[in-house]
Amino acid sequence: MGLGILVFGLVVFLGTHLFVSLRNARADVIARVGLLAYRGLFALVSLVGLVLIVWGYGQYRAHELVQVWSPPAFMRHVTVGLMLFAVIFIVAAFIPSHIKTRLKHPMLAGVKTWAFAHLLSNGDPAQSCSSARSWFGVSMPVSPPSGAAILGLRPRRLAAPMMHSWWGLVSWSTSRSAMRSIRP
Repeated sequence: MGLGILVFGLVVFLGTHLFVSLRNARADVIARVGLLAYRGLFALVSLVGLVLIVWGYGQYRAHELVQVWSPPAFMRHVTVGLMLFAVIFIVAAFIPSHIKTRLKHPMLAGVKTWAFAHLLSNGDPAQSCSSARSWFGVSMPVSPPSGAAILGLRPRRLAAPMMHSWWGLVSWSTSRSAMRSIRP
């Protein structure tokens, strides 16, 4: 039951985010309910999907845990190494740098690196499902629009400078606390 709730939460969460790419349907909904109501509804449905993912994963871990394969011990170290790159890629998405120009879409690269690292080191279906969703699911809806933005086919919106410093602080403190929690 827990794995089913997790998968349903993934469908709800991805469905709301995929709806944004349907430009005509999105414009119709905004015209009917207004921009603020649309944003509120989008946030609420996304939050419900996220809560279902977390709740389903908790139920799965508590009652139905199935270990499909046992990853080798060294995979943990490989995952930690890959996570360093994932965090750097995600931070590079918000800071002008050579990494950003080289990767073109560093946040996508960071999410894919995170997902690949966790696919290597997790042996149960729930974590593999979440990582696979991030690996395959994120690349499908995000790549074409981001590719269009990179090619200049659609104007890109830049975040405010405050967002850059805020995200950098959050990323730095999160990675610092994660590195402190890893003891050899």
